[in-house]
Amino acid sequence: MTTTDPSSRVLQTLDDSVVVGSDGSEIGRVGQVYTDNDTGQPSWVTVKTGWFGTNESFVPLEAASIEDGTIRVPYDKDMIKGAPNTTPVNR
Repeated sequence: MTTTDPSSRVLQTLDDSVVVGSDGSEIGRVGQVYTDNDTGQPSWVTVKTGWFGTNESFVPLEAASIEDGTIRVPYDKDMIKGAPNTTPVNR
Protein backbone atom coordinates (compact mmCIF):
# COMPACT_ATOMS: atom_id res chain seq x y z
CA MET A 1 0.00 0.00 0.00
CA THR A 2 1.42 3.37 -0.94
CA THR A 3 0.94 6.63 0.89
CA THR A 4 -1.03 7.99 -2.08
CA ASP A 5 -3.55 5.17 -1.77
CA PRO A 6 -6.87 6.68 -0.49
CA SER A 7 -7.38 3.81 1.96
CA SER A 8 -3.92 4.51 3.39
CA ARG A 9 -4.95 8.11 4.08
CA VAL A 10 -8.13 6.89 5.77
CA LEU A 11 -6.14 4.58 8.04
CA GLN A 12 -3.69 7.40 8.90
CA THR A 13 -6.61 9.71 9.70
CA LEU A 14 -8.13 7.10 12.00
CA ASP A 15 -4.76 6.50 13.68
CA ASP A 16 -4.62 10.18 14.65
CA SER A 17 -8.25 10.38 15.86
CA VAL A 18 -9.92 10.93 19.20
CA VAL A 19 -12.90 8.77 20.18
CA VAL A 20 -15.90 10.65 21.60
CA GLY A 21 -18.79 8.90 23.36
CA SER A 22 -22.54 9.24 23.06
CA ASP A 23 -22.60 11.89 25.80
CA GLY A 24 -20.06 14.05 23.93
CA SER A 25 -17.16 13.39 26.28
CA GLU A 26 -13.72 12.36 25.03
CA ILE A 27 -13.00 8.71 25.76
CA GLY A 28 -9.45 8.48 24.46
CA ARG A 29 -7.17 8.32 21.44
CA VAL A 30 -7.12 5.55 18.87
CA GLY A 31 -4.55 2.87 19.59
CA GLN A 32 -4.94 0.42 16.69
CA VAL A 33 -7.06 0.24 13.53
CA TYR A 34 -8.38 -3.14 12.37
CA THR A 35 -9.62 -3.69 8.82
CA ASP A 36 -12.09 -6.16 7.37
CA ASN A 37 -10.21 -9.05 5.75
CA ASP A 38 -12.51 -9.10 2.71
CA THR A 39 -12.99 -5.39 1.98
CA GLY A 40 -9.88 -3.85 3.51
CA GLN A 41 -12.08 -1.16 5.08
CA PRO A 42 -11.60 -0.14 8.73
CA SER A 43 -14.09 -2.01 10.91
CA TRP A 44 -12.76 -1.72 14.49
CA VAL A 45 -10.43 0.52 16.46
CA THR A 46 -9.03 0.25 19.91
CA VAL A 47 -9.30 3.28 22.16
CA LYS A 48 -6.68 3.92 24.81
CA THR A 49 -8.28 4.03 28.25
CA GLY A 50 -7.07 3.92 31.82
CA TRP A 51 -4.22 5.80 33.38
CA PHE A 52 -1.80 6.92 30.69
CA GLY A 53 -3.64 4.81 28.08
CA THR A 54 -2.49 1.55 29.63
CA ASN A 55 -5.49 -0.41 28.27
CA GLU A 56 -6.98 -0.49 24.81
CA SER A 57 -10.68 -1.33 24.46
CA PHE A 58 -12.19 -2.52 21.18
CA VAL A 59 -14.84 -0.34 19.52
CA PRO A 60 -16.76 -1.24 16.32
CA LEU A 61 -16.91 1.43 13.62
CA GLU A 62 -20.14 0.31 11.92
CA ALA A 63 -22.31 2.83 13.82
CA ALA A 64 -19.61 5.50 14.20
CA SER A 65 -19.38 8.85 12.46
CA ILE A 66 -15.91 10.02 11.51
CA GLU A 67 -15.14 13.68 10.86
CA ASP A 68 -12.18 16.02 11.31
CA GLY A 69 -10.07 13.68 13.45
CA THR A 70 -12.98 12.70 15.68
CA ILE A 71 -14.72 9.33 15.81
CA ARG A 72 -18.14 9.65 17.44
CA VAL A 73 -19.53 6.37 18.72
CA PRO A 74 -22.99 5.56 20.14
CA TYR A 75 -21.50 4.18 23.36
CA ASP A 76 -20.55 5.84 26.63
CA LYS A 77 -17.18 5.61 28.36
CA ASP A 78 -18.32 3.00 30.89
CA MET A 79 -19.56 0.67 28.14
CA ILE A 80 -16.28 1.01 26.23
CA LYS A 81 -14.15 0.49 29.32
CA GLY A 82 -16.18 -2.67 30.01
CA ALA A 83 -15.63 -4.01 26.47
CA PRO A 84 -12.98 -6.60 25.64
CA ASN A 85 -9.59 -4.98 25.95
CA THR A 86 -5.90 -5.60 25.72
CA THR A 87 -2.87 -4.24 27.46
CA PRO A 88 -0.61 -2.91 24.71
CA VAL A 89 2.95 -4.13 24.40
CA ASN A 90 5.75 -1.58 24.44
CA ARG A 91 5.94 -0.17 20.94
